[in-house]
Amino acid sequence: MDIIGTLEAALMAALTGDSPPAFTEAPIWANEAPQTQEAAFVVYRIVSETPWVDLEGETGTDQARVQFDVQAATYQELVAISRALRSALRGIGSTDPDSVIQSVTYSNKVDFLEETTNPKLHRRSLDFVVTCNPSL
Repeated sequence: MDIIGTLEAALMAALTGDSPPAFTEAPIWANEAPQTQEAAFVVYRIVSETPWVDLEGETGTDQARVQFDVQAATYQELVAISRALRSALRGIGSTDPDSVIQSVTYSNKVDFLEETTNPKLHRRSLDFVVTCNPSL
């Protein structure tokens, strides 16, 4: 499995697993939701991935910017789902060197109103920096 596949699998296992901080507030889709999916839902994508390099070369640790787009019918629902997602992601990561995901750091958010959809959708884009060791 490549780094993207390894990182996606680790993130989804952590978010949807049986143990806290499992995220159950809305379905999560990679890259795009099916057109039949009604609000609320979350779409994630790995926007960029950069290997850490030191004087010896690549260290085996990578950093990826992962964007989660939360879409909901109301702004209140959008805020609630965004908070739950942030809370779940905050709980992921480990100092254990054998853990794929070492840390997840919140970066920023941007709110949108999708006026071209019917009904209109509220959307919040949340960016996180994920430090991981995909070779595990």
